[in-house]
Amino acid sequence: MRSQRVIELQERDIAFLRGLFECRVMTTDHAASLYFDSRRESAKKRLQKLKSAGLIAERSRKQFEPSVLFLSRLGLATLKQQGILELYPAFDIATLTRRAHVSEMTLRHEIAVLDLKVAVHVAARSHENLSIIEFTTWPRLNQFEAAGVVIKPDAFVRIGDRQPDGTVEEHSFYVEVDRSTEPLNSLCERARAYAAHCKSAHLTGRDDTPFMKYQKRPFRVLYVLQSRQHRDNIARRLLATTPPILALVWLATFPEMKRDPFGAIWMRPIDYKMDAQASTPLLKKTNGQAAVSREIHDRFRGDWQIKAALESRLRFTRRGNVSTVPPANLSVGSPARALPTGHIAGEKSASIAIEQTSPPPYRRQALSRRAHPAWPVSR
Repeated sequence: MRSQRVIELQERDIAFLRGLFECRVMTTDHAASLYFDSRRESAKKRLQKLKSAGLIAERSRKQFEPSVLFLSRLGLATLKQQGILELYPAFDIATLTRRAHVSEMTLRHEIAVLDLKVAVHVAARSHENLSIIEFTTWPRLNQFEAAGVVIKPDAFVRIGDRQPDGTVEEHSFYVEVDRSTEPLNSLCERARAYAAHCKSAHLTGRDDTPFMKYQKRPFRVLYVLQSRQHRDNIARRLLATTPPILALVWLATFPEMKRDPFGAIWMRPIDYKMDAQASTPLLKKTNGQAAVSREIHDRFRGDWQIKAALESRLRFTRRGNVSTVPPANLSVGSPARALPTGHIAGEKSASIAIEQTSPPPYRRQALSRRAHPAWPVSR
């Protein structure tokens, strides 16, 4: 048996061990980006010393596969001695040790989540006004129950955005990562649970005040998906739910997220409805349904018929004998079209010519408003 070397732990070592404990597994590249300012050689040398000391271990791997690290029993005992494990749910060392041994499918999912965590941390360093307050990837720490469903998010993120006056605005996000392994029904059910959680007294702080009266959403939900086609499919399904989910869920693809998470890559269902090529900056301020209504008014001002028709498309409900299902040939954002009126029971088929000018192209939106000061911010 190889003897273990004694090592004097630094503050960065403790931070790395704690991060590895939360994430369960981590590659050398992840560790270098998160804890060694992307200096890979420095990370390799220090990680080798931690392995020699028996604090971390490496999963068996095939040739050319990345090195995947996990916390050893001694590493767990070290965190316990430092009092860090007291901050987490109580488990015995044996259970925590087994937690790091995951299947290959779970491993690929965990690596994908960490890829996103690295992308956000690295991108934040290039923005003076942004800071990562929290980025936890242990689902048990962030789980909640809403609408009869227990939700275990892949991550929870809090981002600080320093304003010109020195104040810091905080933005909170739940993250859901789907590698095309979840059915659409499951993703929509989770979105409805997030919507119910968003309205809960736990977040709003009151039981007797309708959520619509609150000025800001307490969080947003980021869905990171494999392809644009998958993203568009989910956007359509979220619009078809009852009630439709318009702005709570923000959608992007893996390549976009890895390339520039603070860039103009995010699409909300309301963006997809107005323009299939639209997207939104992550740190854009939104005020929920009220903001959506104002956005409709601003983009279609001057023609109440278009506004009413579009808002009826967003409700997808039936009231009495009047169906508000959207007319099939109503194209939002297109030149003047004829709007059929045969959706009212007993009404003869007819059409009303509606004059409409094309709205300005919807700009893609990014995490950081200050990185793109020309983009409008809705309050």
